[in-house]
Amino acid sequence: MFRDTLLNTDDPAIRAYRYLGQHAKINQYLVAGRFYEAYETYLVDKTTGAITTTWTEPIVSPDQKYLANSSFATALDEAPNGIQIWEVANTEKSPAIKKFLEIVHQDWKPLELHWESSTAILIKTLPMDKYKLLQAEPKEEDFSYWRLRIK
Repeated sequence: MFRDTLLNTDDPAIRAYRYLGQHAKINQYLVAGRFYEAYETYLVDKTTGAITTTWTEPIVSPDQKYLANSSFATALDEAPNGIQIWEVANTEKSPAIKKFLEIVHQDWKPLELHWESSTAILIKTLPMDKYKLLQAEPKEEDFSYWRLRIK
């Protein structure tokens, strides 16, 4: 599944994978994939080998029941812009990961995610019009902070 191509070429089919570590408590390896104009990560179940593809590296909730990640999109590419929430359902063999929520939005850019509790995420955002015109470091008043509650 994870096989690199030659690097330092102009080939649009270029791909490079890197092992990022593991989430031991949810029994998953984490692998990053970098492509010609894209990036994504993969959670690989240590027991079953099942692969879950996410936009970026997910962070695990304090109770290990959810994962959250934001997009890696820039103002110029076509990648989704938003956040993903994943539910970790423990099964007899291994945790199964399924998408719980995906928010794709064009008005703001998520910059940071932090679990406030097992059911709430804090999201630091920047309005997309400011993000696209970013010439210098944004000021604190340019940011918005959102709280997303689960269930």
